[in-house]
Amino acid sequence: MFNSIVLALALIPADAPAHPGLPTEWHGRWTGTLKITPVAGEAQETPMEMVIEPLKDSKNYRWRIVYGKGPAREYELIPQEKANHFVIDEKNGLLIDAWLIGDTVHSFFQVAESMIPVRYERNGDTLRFSLTVSTNKEPRTTKMTKGDFEAKAFQLQSVHVAELKKAK
Repeated sequence: MFNSIVLALALIPADAPAHPGLPTEWHGRWTGTLKITPVAGEAQETPMEMVIEPLKDSKNYRWRIVYGKGPAREYELIPQEKANHFVIDEKNGLLIDAWLIGDTVHSFFQVAESMIPVRYERNGDTLRFSLTVSTNKEPRTTKMTKGDFEAKAFQLQSVHVAELKKAK
């Protein structure tokens, strides 16, 4: 038993990461339809594609997103020191922190007055993408009747949802 453990440790490359990256089940090309539903106005649908794959000679991943016929967004997913923590490099100066919790990658960021939580939830050969846009402008602020707790409720602007299937 001891010899097996020593052999297994000897086979691990010296430059192996101290923590796992993105599980291989995430790798591949994912396609489907994105539905954008604004609070005011008509819902819209457009094709959506994601490509997630390891980059050659790197610990990083390609995180490519295409909405409709628009240009590809060639992002990079970069594993961080802490397990399950990543940074999405948008290649334009913006870096978005993301965390893999179970089978879901979560991120939350703000652009101008818009607050945007994002989820990529993998279940087998399905990747469900969801993003909401809310404004932090003019929140509803209320206080508990007993205690000093205050809550701010933000106005929802739109919901974006896609169910992507892994291409074979």
